[in-house]
Amino acid sequence: MKIYARQDPTTDEVLKEYSPKAKRFDTVFYKDKKATKFYCRWPWHYSNRPVSRKRVTLNCYNWQIVWI
Repeated sequence: MKIYARQDPTTDEVLKEYSPKAKRFDTVFYKDKKATKFYCRWPWHYSNRPVSRKRVTLNCYNWQIVWI
C-alpha cells in the first residue's frame, strides 16, 4: 500500500505565537497524490517523524511512502 507525504509548515499555535519567524515543518500524509485527502500529521518536534524514509507504520499497517 502507498501513502503520499510532504513537509508542510507547522500548525503548532504555541510556536506561531511565541516564535512567529521560526521555520518548522510537519510531516503530513495524504491518501492521494494531489494531497487533497488528509490522512495524518506528525508535528515538527517528534524525534521519530519520517523525513526521508521509504516506509512507515500507521494504524498497524505498513505503508510505502511516496514523497511529493
